[in-house]
Amino acid sequence: MEQWQVRCGCGWRTSSIQEEMVTAVREHARAAHEMTLSDADVMAIAVPMPWSPDFVMQAIEILPVTLVGGDIAYLRPPHAESFIVAWPVGAKPEEEAAQATESLGMDPIVLHSTSWRHQGREAVLTYLAIVSPVAELPPGWQIVRVSRAELARGSATAPPEAIGVAQVLEHALRHLAWLIADDTAIAETIPEWRPRLTGYVPEPFRALGGPPGMTLVG
Repeated sequence: MEQWQVRCGCGWRTSSIQEEMVTAVREHARAAHEMTLSDADVMAIAVPMPWSPDFVMQAIEILPVTLVGGDIAYLRPPHAESFIVAWPVGAKPEEEAAQATESLGMDPIVLHSTSWRHQGREAVLTYLAIVSPVAELPPGWQIVRVSRAELARGSATAPPEAIGVAQVLEHALRHLAWLIADDTAIAETIPEWRPRLTGYVPEPFRALGGPPGMTLVG
């Protein structure tokens, strides 16, 4: 029987068959956030999760962005700052990210991992998803114009004390600026993005909030 998973912006999460998952999410929303969700609201943020006998503290964060009127816009889920899904044991993260994005009715034309970080007790791998213009958003989702943000910086021997989603997105777009200048396949796929990224200083893949002194380049 298919399992579904939902993660709340507060860090709470649940995974179960659809009926049990919906009930758990609605009860959590009411008890923890004084919110009333319909079944449709819950299914809009739920992600199918292949069953696994193992529980792994790892997750995939997807940051969908698109162009709206020439501006870069971020598609934000309801009740959370970013869309985070389970990363089942043995699953390829790029396939999980693509499937989760498509399950929302979005068409990813570029999907690229841009950073990873420790968040709570989990390792979170971030994917930037460039999606085609969306005719209809999933219930509760919003399109937000992207604003610039300062990157989270740690010391010479320690990671940043806190990392916000806006900072992760800022780095992801800097990484995209690097890719569009360095990767022919991506440059040819999204040429209309090049002038929108001129203000972003190119950045490689980074470990955000990883072990002290660790930076990954790829």
